[in-house]
Amino acid sequence: MKIMVTAVVFLTIVLGCTRKENQYFEDGNIKYEAELKNNRRNGKYTSYYKTGEVLEVRTYSNDTIDGWVHGYFKNGVLSHQGYFNKGIRIGYFPKYYNNGKQEHNVLYCNGEQCFYQKFDTLGNCISQDAKILFTSLASQVVSIGYLSKDDSFYEYIDSVGINDTIKLLIELAGSEYFGNVYYKIGLLTPTNNKVPLLPVADSNNKVKYTFVAKEIGNYGISVVAYINDSTFFIGGECKLNSV
Repeated sequence: MKIMVTAVVFLTIVLGCTRKENQYFEDGNIKYEAELKNNRRNGKYTSYYKTGEVLEVRTYSNDTIDGWVHGYFKNGVLSHQGYFNKGIRIGYFPKYYNNGKQEHNVLYCNGEQCFYQKFDTLGNCISQDAKILFTSLASQVVSIGYLSKDDSFYEYIDSVGINDTIKLLIELAGSEYFGNVYYKIGLLTPTNNKVPLLPVADSNNKVKYTFVAKEIGNYGISVVAYINDSTFFIGGECKLNSV
């Protein structure tokens, strides 16, 4: 019985031991240092420039990035940052110029990019786009588009019959980060009749739209997204300076 107890205690100590992993450049300067537990990266990871300045600081959990990542220029100014949840990017990942101004800002939704902004060296937004989800009928995403260079996202619904009921769900991906989002929807009938609709708002930043077809053929749906009542959100030029 004493032997078994001793073995269990010894095993616990070995598995729970923490040590550091260091790697060096050819000139002997530190390249990176990482905390290891059970032979896996667990804890802080720091990488360095050849000249010794901190390049990036991460946090690992079982060899997976888990937590904040901060990158730096040689002068110590923040170059980029972002948050990981078990290896999945969550929320905003801004990148900066070495003068401290933002270079671009990327929003990740469920690990995928859903919003992007580009800035000049003075901090002015010069381009942006956003992902929009367009769902029809059986609650399946039938199209994923981007609102960017054009004023609106456009989608066709093919082979519609008279009196067919079309149900749509339109959502700006990551809209929970933007506050109140509003949508202006336009309908193009098979005979090219344009039916503009009033801006629509929904408490969940999603819009549900139902229409009954009066013509046979293909219908088109256009979508423009707005934020905070009337501010133009996505289009050919930046109107949203920062999020």
